[in-house]
Order: sequence, then C-alpha cells, then structure tokens
Amino acid sequence: MSRSLNGVALAAIAVVAIILVSMSTFIVNPTEQALILRFGQPVRDLIDAPGLYFKWPFVDTVVYIDKRILALDNERQEVLVSDNQRLEVDAFVRYHIADPLLFYQSVFDTRGADAQLGGMLNSALRRSLSGASITDIVRDKRDALMADIRDQMIVGAKRFGLDVVDVRIKRADLPAENSEAVFRRMQTERQQRAASYRAQGSQQSQQIKAEADRKVTVITAEAQQKSTLDFPPMGSRDVDNNPIGFDVDTCNDLAKALGVKAEIVETPFPQRIPALLSGKADVGVASTSNTLERAKTIGFSNLYFVFTFNILNRKGSGITNYESQKGHLVGSTAGTYEAIALEKDVKAWNDPKGSFHPYQSRADVFLALSQGQIDATDVTSTVASAIVQSGKYPNLEITGDAPYEKDYVALIALRGEQGVLNYLNLFISHQVRTGRYQELYQKWVGAGSPPDLTTRWGMPGPPQFGGAPITNIRNVGSPHWRGWLGKHNRCIVPATSFCEYADTKPRKTPKWFALGKDRPLFAFAGLWTPWRGVRGPKSAPVDGQHELFGFLTTEANAVVAPIHPKAMPVILTTPEEVDLWLLADAPTALELQRPLPDDALRIVASGEKEDSPREAVSLCQDQEPMLPL
Repeated sequence: MSRSLNGVALAAIAVVAIILVSMSTFIVNPTEQALILRFGQPVRDLIDAPGLYFKWPFVDTVVYIDKRILALDNERQEVLVSDNQRLEVDAFVRYHIADPLLFYQSVFDTRGADAQLGGMLNSALRRSLSGASITDIVRDKRDALMADIRDQMIVGAKRFGLDVVDVRIKRADLPAENSEAVFRRMQTERQQRAASYRAQGSQQSQQIKAEADRKVTVITAEAQQKSTLDFPPMGSRDVDNNPIGFDVDTCNDLAKALGVKAEIVETPFPQRIPALLSGKADVGVASTSNTLERAKTIGFSNLYFVFTFNILNRKGSGITNYESQKGHLVGSTAGTYEAIALEKDVKAWNDPKGSFHPYQSRADVFLALSQGQIDATDVTSTVASAIVQSGKYPNLEITGDAPYEKDYVALIALRGEQGVLNYLNLFISHQVRTGRYQELYQKWVGAGSPPDLTTRWGMPGPPQFGGAPITNIRNVGSPHWRGWLGKHNRCIVPATSFCEYADTKPRKTPKWFALGKDRPLFAFAGLWTPWRGVRGPKSAPVDGQHELFGFLTTEANAVVAPIHPKAMPVILTTPEEVDLWLLADAPTALELQRPLPDDALRIVASGEKEDSPREAVSLCQDQEPMLPL
C-alpha cells in the first residue's frame, strides 16, 4: 500500500513539474516578436530573435506581435472631388509594427490597428482628393496625391506604434449612376463629332479635288524643283557648270513623267523647307531627312534613298575613329541630319578643347576642312567616297564609320498637297519597279547594291510563338508590343481602299472597302521597326537589314463584320488624327484604336482590282504597300 501511494505521489509531482515547465517556457517564431508583461506591465526587453525562452508561471504573460508587413484593404469610400463630382475610391495601406509596446497599449491587436488606420485613411483621402480633379487623381497628379496621403498616414500612425510603408489607390470610379450619364453624354458627343467630321470631310473633299486639279495645272505649266548642288553624288556641277547627280536625274525623271520641263533651282540645305513654304518651289528633290519634327511643317513622300555615314578628316589630325573627334574642331552643314547628331555629341563630350561649327553649304565645310579650320566632319558615305576619289582635296581621308542611324530621305511638298504627295509616292514606286532607281544608283554611287526601299509586311512576332511575322496588331497591352508604341516606332500606311475576302465558293472573293465611291485618301495607324533577318516573298527571300511594319486592328464595325467578323484596321481619316497618332504620347494615341463609324465606310468594289498609274494605292493582304515613315 505504501509503495502504491509513493507511485501516485511521484506521478503527481511529475505532472505538476511538466505543467510548471510548460507554463515557464515559450517559443518565438521568426515572423514574431514577444512582449513579457507582469500584471500588465513590461518586465523585460522586447524579444525579437526566434528561439525558446523562459518566464515566471502564473504571473508573466506573453504577447506575440507580428514582425511582417501587414495589409489593410480599405472598403470603397465615396469622395467629393474638386469639380463637385462624386468618386468611389478603393485604397489599401501597407504597414508594420515599429513600437510593439506602444502598439499593444494603444490598439491591443491588429484589429484595433486596422480600425484606427481605416479611419485615418478615409480622412486623408477626403482631405487630399477634395482639392483635386478626376484627371489629377487618375493621371496627372496621382503620384503626388499618393505621397501626400502617405505622409498624413505616417504622422497619424506613429501614435499607435505603427510605421506606414505604402498607400495606394487601386481604383477610382464614378458611381454607377454617374457612369451611365457620362456614357450617354460621350455617345451624344461622338455622334455630334461624327456628323461634324462628315460635313467637314465632304467640304474638304471638294476643296482637295479642286486644289489638286489646280496643282496639276501649275505643275504641268512649269515644274520648278529645288535641289542642292554641293552634295555629290546626289547633286553637283560638272566641268561645264551643268547640274548633275542622282537627285538631278530624279528631278528630270519626275518632270518627264509629268510631261513638262524641269527647272532646277540650286538651294542651300537650310533653305530647302523655307523655299517650299514660300511658294518658290513645288517639289523638293534634295535628300531631305523625313523627321517627325519636319513632318509638322511639310509633307514627305515615300523613301527614295537611304544614307549611311563616314568620318572625313584632315590627314595628320590624329582622328582615328568617331570617339577620337572629342577635343577637336569639327563641323557640318547646318540643319542636316548628321550636323544635328554631331553637334549633340560634341555637347555631350563637354571637352573645352573641342567645338562644333555649322556651315551654310557642304562646299564651305570641305574648304574649311582642307584649310585646317576644322579637323573633321561626318558626312554620308556617298559624299565621303566622292570627295576622296575626286582628288580635289588630297589632304582628306576617310577614317571609319559614324555610328548614326540610317538617314532616310524623301521628296517634299506642301503638307496639305495630298494629291501631289500621292503622285510622288507612285513616281518613286515606278522608279523602283522599272529598275530606274538601281540604274541611277549604279551610275552615281557605283559598285554594290542600292539600299532596299521596300518596307515589308510583318513585325517580329513573340519569340515564344516562333517569332512569325505579324501584320495585324490587336493586343497593344502585350509586353511584346509595349516597346514599339513610342513616337519613333509609329507610322502611317496611306491608302484609298482595302480588301477583305468573302468566304465564297469555289474561290474567295475580294471585297473592297473605302470611305466613299471616289475613294478619298486615308491612313492605317501603323508600327514599324528596323530588323535584321530573312523577309520578302517566298519565291525570293532577302537576308539582311529590313524595315518592317504592321498596323493596328480593332473590332469590326457593321460594314466589315459580315465579310471579316474578327477585326478591321484602325483607320485615320483627318490630318488631326494623323498628327495625334504620330506625335501624341502612347496612351493618348492608342485612344484611336476604335472601329470607324458604320456610316463612314462602304463596299466600293468586288473582285480583283488594279489601279491606273495616276490613282492612289490600294492595299490588300498580299500586296506590298508604300509607307512613309
């Protein structure tokens, strides 16, 4: 009996010991920190390292505090903004507990913290957003407003031992009833704008036709064209002082196509565009680079030549490559593509010994270079070769390539002369198709193949899907297209009609769509990029450097959908829309990705179609288009 009682006693003591040990120890996890309270008061330093710890049983209490960044996803709040409109705002807060003791004493746990932060967030939203417009909130001042709200939250949260890490607005929407009213108003405005565009388009159509007829009469009477004659082999004078060169022959070819006599007026590079705008010339055949800035003032044709660049320097100058021009006196013809690029680099080099000098003509540049006034200039490879081979400047030499992008040049005319520009496009296409372009290249430039002026269908596709060429671009939100949405990769594809194939038997039938029976000019909103690889028709693929393009598509309208229900091209019908697509920021430009109104498009023909030489280009999926970039 005594042994039995002793066993029970030992067991009881063991149980009590286990209970005491379990009540005297506690574990702190890596994601936690712990406070030790005795009768509600802290008795030890904060424990923030993970491990096993001891405390006095019965009298000590352990409070665990989360060390991680916590989130409060606030309920949607209605806010009155500056323009007296109600806005439903959905925001969230990220925070962590910086002072565990103050946190415990002030809000006790995360539910209390969320309640306090929620109230502060609502107040901060109302204070900050009440003075802002909807446009400020969703676009113009979003970051500044977020910073102001966050600063308010940081100050308020410190009272509770909290540190606010971030505050963001997830959504900002009009109330449902306001949205419906806005949509109705937008629909009415769009209908009014469409009616206005149709009326203006009809008026402009008559004006353009009348002006085109007048222009043809003027050009037919006398084709006066501007050219630069100090830019061999594009334009120069022979020993008898007669104009010669690639541009001169091109100018004469254009006059011959029109059935008139060309009057070639020598014009320095800086005066090309002013001469055109002042009416002293009708067309410029002067190797003019087709930049976006210039496109705001004048109209460009398709490309008719492409230049690369060399460094031309005086022998003994010590210049061996492009970078070694740093610290030297360099110069170029004012206003040219290479002059703008070289002057920019000289400023970037910031060497007090070096400087850039602009000149009025290339003859002035070469004279200054040969006489030692400057040490080097950057010119097109065609000019550099012609100058060295001429023997006129024996102290000049070519020392390498200038790392500039290719200089794409075009014929120029007044920006509003769409009929003239359209004819110039057809003329250039004819020069290429007949072999005249290659003939002139061999005559004036010499050995080698002329630059390929064909802009080819098919942007590079996503690598994960094999990289197959893509012409119709719909999902502009894809990361694959995002890098090509900037201004420098946008282009337009001019056309007067386009076709989709009706699913007829035994062969599909082309259906031609245009803005009207007379097929007025419009443009597709396109993207382009330089690319190296294999492109071209299957019968004659070309491996090399190409200019590729595609155009944006959108959902089909009621006219296109019966023939091609999946999509239709994004069509630009006014100069304002063209300017918006080429010059606006990407979000604004992409607002043009919408179907053309149903009454703005019609089927004008059925079956195969071939335009006469003087008609505008029509585009179908199996044709090579003409594309001014």
